[in-house]
Amino acid sequence: MVGVDYSYFRRETYLPENVGSQAYDIFISSYNESERVVELMAAVSAAQKYWLIHDEYGLKDDPSTAACISPGPVGEIEYWAVVFRSVLPTREARTSLKIGIDITGMMRPVIAALMHGMRLAGLQSVDVFYSDPVAYVRGAETKFSQGGVERVSQIPGFEGSHWSDASVPEVLVLGAGYDSSLHSQVLESRRSASHYVMFGLPGLQAHMYQDAVFRFQEVVESWNERGGPSTLHAPANDPFATASELQRVISELESESPDIDLYLCAVGSKSQVLGFALYHYFERRSTSTSLIFPYSVSYSAETSVGWSRTHVFETVSVIGGSAGS
Repeated sequence: MVGVDYSYFRRETYLPENVGSQAYDIFISSYNESERVVELMAAVSAAQKYWLIHDEYGLKDDPSTAACISPGPVGEIEYWAVVFRSVLPTREARTSLKIGIDITGMMRPVIAALMHGMRLAGLQSVDVFYSDPVAYVRGAETKFSQGGVERVSQIPGFEGSHWSDASVPEVLVLGAGYDSSLHSQVLESRRSASHYVMFGLPGLQAHMYQDAVFRFQEVVESWNERGGPSTLHAPANDPFATASELQRVISELESESPDIDLYLCAVGSKSQVLGFALYHYFERRSTSTSLIFPYSVSYSAETSVGWSRTHVFETVSVIGGSAGS
């Protein structure tokens, strides 16, 4: 699908004391030890609440504040299949349910696969939550991944049909975050590609844009031989603006060269990841475009301090026509 109007989607922002103003039939969140994750779960009004347990956090005990679902070591689309089989009633009743999903503590590839999971489960739309921190625990030095990168590979469901012709230009768009080791691994994996890097501007907090740029400068040795990456910007907490910016720059590239091999990778904010996934889901399926990710051994269960505000991306829909075309 080409030419999606991302302004169709709505984004509302709430202070922590106001997030309980909406009520849900089902609310799903991924458990970690962050204040902005735990307190949001307590604040939201929902008939049924569920924690998703990610093995990558290495948590010893499950939380007692809501029912827990542990899909285990399965692919990302199967992860959502397990979740939705666990929480949803019969398929016929699903379209009438109001469902909220908090992606703040969620593994990035699982966020990316949400749209595919919704489609396969027969869900048309959900409200997606993301909460900004006040700061990260070690500022610009905060590391989110632990134990090194196992592989840089395509996320299941986002594999492109790439050209076998070596003359077709290769493009990598990297959504940058704080973790320079992830940046390095992704850039090295597509060293021959033209590199584009997207920073969150504005950042989740005023200082975070500068922090991300500083961390990215640490991987200068991984930049391609064309003099470094081209720079893109989109708000760190707006997935729809992120998808729109991807749409703009890729359209420009394809106007110059209709055939390209495109690789997209987001390691920045979770809302940035959602924006990359929306763009691929609506506009790049069945093309020579892959969504890739640097899979790490484990992740820190607590990287942030405080809870400043929550964004609700309302009516995130798998029905492309309703998003404009």
